[in-house]
Amino acid sequence: MPYLDSQFVGLLRCPASRSPLEEASLEQLARLGLTQEQCAGWDAGLLRTDGRGVYPLRKGIPVLLAEELVPLNADAAPPASVSPLEPTA
Repeated sequence: MPYLDSQFVGLLRCPASRSPLEEASLEQLARLGLTQEQCAGWDAGLLRTDGRGVYPLRKGIPVLLAEELVPLNADAAPPASVSPLEPTA
């Protein structure tokens, strides 16, 4: 179940890389290798579309602070669920 409106998520960007973000459930984050301890207190995550990190979504609020970024394996390909955003006209 998404916590945020998809149009709102489409406006969000990683503060460090300006990479688009997409919402990921706790189950999706577990499949990416995040532990329950890493996601403690999270409702979901906001995954960078390059697959290199995820930000927490706590109590329905995106926490887009560089120090909150949980890095993912940078050598791995982006997760299959991540698709680039369509260019806008």
